[in-house]
Amino acid sequence: MTDKWKREYVRLSVNILVEFVVQNRFYQGWIKDIGEGGMFIDAKGPFSVGQDISTIYLSPRGLREKRTGKISRVISQGIGVKFTLSGYSR
Repeated sequence: MTDKWKREYVRLSVNILVEFVVQNRFYQGWIKDIGEGGMFIDAKGPFSVGQDISTIYLSPRGLREKRTGKISRVISQGIGVKFTLSGYSR
């Protein structure tokens, strides 16, 4: 991983179904890794860096989580998300 993409927090490899909203459109995808600072979602769509995103999913601990953030990376495999606030909302 280059310094440009060096993460501030450790990420856990997972495979969790996620529902999310970007620009008032509903999507589904799969969270491939997640940590305190963000997540990577395997999903296709017309996404752009800087867009707001709201997510809802079951955490690795089995708790229903709602997180908001901004899209920080868009690649062919999906999108990187940086959470707006650290900590979780249930």
